[in-house]
Formats: sequence, structure tokens, C-alpha cells
Amino acid sequence: MIEQANLDKKRVLWPYGALLGLVFSLLGLIACGSVANELVDESAATPTEAISPQEIIITRIVLQEVEVMVATPMPEETEIQLDVGFAGGRVNTFDPQLADSGNELDLVENLFAGLTRIDVRTKEVIGILAQSWEVSADGLVWTFKLREDIYWVQPVAQDTLALLDETQTLEELQTVRPILADDFVYGIRRVCDPANSIPNSFVLFVIRGCEEVAMQSVATPADLANIGVSAPDPLTVVFELREPSSYFLTMTAGPLMRPIPPEIANEARFGEDWSLMENEQLVSNGPYFLDPASILGTRLILRKNPFWPHNAGGNVDVVSIVQYDTRAEGLEIWEDRDLDVIPLPLSGQDFYFERSPQKIQQVVEPVIFYMGFNYDSDVFNNAALRRAFAAAIDRERIIEEVYDRQGVPMRHFSPPSVFASPPVDLLGVGYDPDFARLQLVQGGVTACRFLPQIRYMIGSSDAALFQAELIRDMWDEELGCPEDTIIIEQVQFGTLLANTRQEAGDLRPDIWDLGWSYYYPDAQNGFTEVVHCAESDNRFKRPCGDVDELLIRAARANPEQRAQVYRRIEEGLFGEDGEMPIAPLYARASYVLRQTWIVFEPSGFGGEQYDTYTVDWGLKQIEQQQ
Repeated sequence: MIEQANLDKKRVLWPYGALLGLVFSLLGLIACGSVANELVDESAATPTEAISPQEIIITRIVLQEVEVMVATPMPEETEIQLDVGFAGGRVNTFDPQLADSGNELDLVENLFAGLTRIDVRTKEVIGILAQSWEVSADGLVWTFKLREDIYWVQPVAQDTLALLDETQTLEELQTVRPILADDFVYGIRRVCDPANSIPNSFVLFVIRGCEEVAMQSVATPADLANIGVSAPDPLTVVFELREPSSYFLTMTAGPLMRPIPPEIANEARFGEDWSLMENEQLVSNGPYFLDPASILGTRLILRKNPFWPHNAGGNVDVVSIVQYDTRAEGLEIWEDRDLDVIPLPLSGQDFYFERSPQKIQQVVEPVIFYMGFNYDSDVFNNAALRRAFAAAIDRERIIEEVYDRQGVPMRHFSPPSVFASPPVDLLGVGYDPDFARLQLVQGGVTACRFLPQIRYMIGSSDAALFQAELIRDMWDEELGCPEDTIIIEQVQFGTLLANTRQEAGDLRPDIWDLGWSYYYPDAQNGFTEVVHCAESDNRFKRPCGDVDELLIRAARANPEQRAQVYRRIEEGLFGEDGEMPIAPLYARASYVLRQTWIVFEPSGFGGEQYDTYTVDWGLKQIEQQQ
């Protein structure tokens, strides 16, 4: 299998001598198995100096046009460690396309890189595996050029090291091969293939042919080949969309579009975790790799990938993840200063808000809850009355009294964690009782008591009822609506969905509570799926108008123009003269507890980006010794 080996040593710092270093490298090649037969242009596999605060040994071997490098961290160097907690027990998968829980998404974000990433500070899309991209004039074809210096990496098998010295504890990481365009082709086809039953495959239906294939009972190889993804050369991947969709760029940051190495994934039966196959080490391509010795332990250990070319501004070399069942367990460990950041248990929230508010950090999720208005209603067919009732709702009070601060008040529809979201207090009317009363008069109503009864339909939870009763009280306080004017109907969620559809006829209520969870981090997702007169279910039965034309324009505009168009849409819907088809209420939020020595920006959408975290190592050591 080894036909030629050209050895090029960089920073020769062999702990056991040069000869033993060469043996390690050759054994690393043996561990790679058949990957040596992959055909890669040697120019596409340029060696990359490790970016790390520690000394690194890199051995480069060119084998049948495939480059394999081995990196060995020097054990005496100080490593900056981040200690985090995962509540809810052990993770079930490391597979990017099967990850579902927040913990699994955190791991995927750090182990597996995609074409792009959402910058946690600016919320802009930045290239990661993609060094550049371009869009055809008609907006249907997206072409991405891949970087040449990012690799699939794999820890050297521990039993291989044992052949040399049973006491050997030196850890090594080897490159397997560069990321190739075919890895993306395989990954997209894998998601669309109905045989795999990937839960969120619908997210990729924007790609031509994916939906048609996913809807079949069985897909043939020819069917899969017709999906609009191709690799004209090893470093170019092309996507063909079914319609112009400038928001496709934000979708490329999601886990479903991560590359998958077919020669490894195909060795496992789907449904098993290909990334943790028996007798194999985890193959990954992100800023960190998984220490295989930690898989069965109580802590998962992620180590910095020395071949990773990006610098995201953080300083974390090692991530130690404690998996525990309840948040109360994590709180005890955090109080002992053995964890840097944990999810804040709801039961301890008031205590820490009072005692240590500087250690609490809010995480706003891409989930928004709203009140919908029926345009067929005898009351809410009037835009001024929709604005009046929306402006009489105190969102802060709802979050405080009903949801224990687990939310952010919203006066427009795009939560802070999605692209093109305005600041939460910038656009829209929000809570304004004086404006509400003026709008009531503008709507031709001298007093709310003269309105017909209003049917208010909600879900079956206690919180939904509490919220509805609180809002009814607000309308009484601000608009003078008698209690018997607002008839609250509590139903099962399925009934709520059915009775708010356009075809439900007389079953349709005047107003209702629903929410939307964004499945890609872009304002277009919420507007298209909830508000648009034709593309959404349009439960409100709102007629098409200027806003819908703006949404079509936003879907085709460049990123800079899109942000401005969305602001016009938000203002047209929720401003003082806005159409107000819905009353935005709040975006869901949670809190984490952090120690004073750590600084980070929560990701909001997708997994946490540990390579953006900064740990004051000196302060952490001092604090932990107290």
C-alpha cells in the first residue's frame, strides 16, 4: 500500500528520537487503511503549520497523491481548559445530520465544520470550508470554492501506540485526507434519500430535486444523481436551487449541510453512529477533535485541532464536558468552581439574579411566540383595532409573571439570533397604552364594551391559560374591555392548529396564540412560513400586498440589500401604520451561569462555538485554589 514516502520534518522535536517518530508516522498510515487510494491533486493538499500556543510535531508524508500528517502536542506545555456542563445525560450521536438535542449540536459545531458559519458577534455568514462563493445571475446556481488546507483528522489508534511501548501515553492526531466536494455531494444525497429518514430533511427542499426524492418510497441511484448538487472538480461544489433564494447562504451554516466522508460512513449501517464505529476512532474536521479515551467516561474531552487554519479569537485548547442528569447536579459542580459555564436551573434563577447577576448570561433562541388575528373577524378585519389590541399588551409583564424571565419582549417578528433581525427595541410599536387607545378610536370604536364577543383560542397548557387571562386583564385595564367580552377557549394543540386554518370556517377564532421555531437562521424563514399571503398557510387570511412583494425581493437580493428590505417589511407590518397581522409577544430565552474568568458570546442558533471562548487562565487558577 505504501509505494512512496517523502518525509519532510517541521520543527524536529522528537520525544523518542527521529527513528521512532518515523515509525509513528508509518503506523498512522496503516491506521488510515484504504483512504490512501483516494485520488487527490497534490497541489490541493498544501501542508499547514499548526496554529497553537503549544509546541507541535508535524510529520508530512505524501502517499499516492494523498498527504497524511501527524501532530503530537508537547506534554509539558500549559493547555487552557474550558469546563462546561451538559444537562440531560449522555449524548446519543455525534453525527451532524442526526444531531437533535442542544448538547449534540454543541458537539457537532466544534467537531464538524461546514461551508460557512454564523459569526456569533455580528450574526453575519462567514466562510469556513468555503474560501469563496458566487451566485448565478438568475439566483438559481450557487458555486462554492473549497479551501485546500482543512482535513479530515483522526486520533492515532491507542492499540497501535501500545505496540511500541505499553506505558506510552503520547497522544497523536493524523490527517486522513482533505475535505473534498464529493463529501458535500454525498452528505446532501444522504439527507434527501428516503431510506435514511433524516427527521429534518425538509430543510433542504430548496435544493432542486431533494423534495421529489425524499417523497418517494425508494430512491434509485439515478434519482439521487438528479438532486441539484454536484462536484465538477475536487474543490468545487455546486448547488442548483428550485427558485432564487438568497437566504440559502445562511442554510449552508446548518448541520444538515456538513460534509460526510462517504468511505467511512458507508462502512456502517445507517442508524448506527458512523462516527463512533467499533474499532474506529472518530473522524472529524472541525476546530476540535474528540479524545477517544473519553468516550466511555464521565467527561467528554475535545482537544484543539492543530491542523485547523482559522483563528476565531478564543484561546481554548481543551474542552472538558461533564454530562449529568439534572441541572441541580451541574449547579453543585459549578459552585465548587469545577465548571466554567452551565445552564442555569430555573429553581435557582431568582437567587442568582439577586446575588450574582454579573455571572448570568442570557441566551435568546430562534423561537418567537405571537398572537394571530383573523382577518374575517367582525372585530379584527380592521387594522386599527389589530394595532390597538397589540399595543395594549405588556410583554415584559408576561415574561416576568408567566415565564419566569425566560423570554425577550418582541415588537417585530425576527428574534435576535437570526440574520437581518433589527434590535428588539428598534422597530415596531410594542407596549404603548396611549397609542392603543388612539387606535381604538381610529378604528371607529368609542369604547371596547361596545365590541362583539371575541373568541380567544389557546393551547392546553397552564402557562397558555395564565398568559391569556393576563392579556385579557391588560385589555380591561388599558382599553376598558369587560371580562365577558373576551371568551378564552382552551383546546388541544392539534385542535388549535386545525381550527386556525383557512378552511376551518366558523370554527376559526378571532384571535389565537401560536409560535414559530426557525429552522434556518434567517428572517426569511419566519416571514415565508408564517406571514406571506401565498407561501405560508396564511391562517390570518390576509390579502397579498406590498409586504409580500418585498419578501420576494428580499429572497433575491444580496445580503446588504436584504437587511434593509427586511427592515421595511418589519415596519410595514408592525410600525405605527403597520398591517399587524400578528402581535409579536416574546422570543424564548434561557440563562447560563458563567464564572468570572470566562468571556463568550452565546451562539443563539446551532451549537456553541468553543473556539470563540476566552478563559483568563491565571484568574481561573487563582479562583479555583480559594
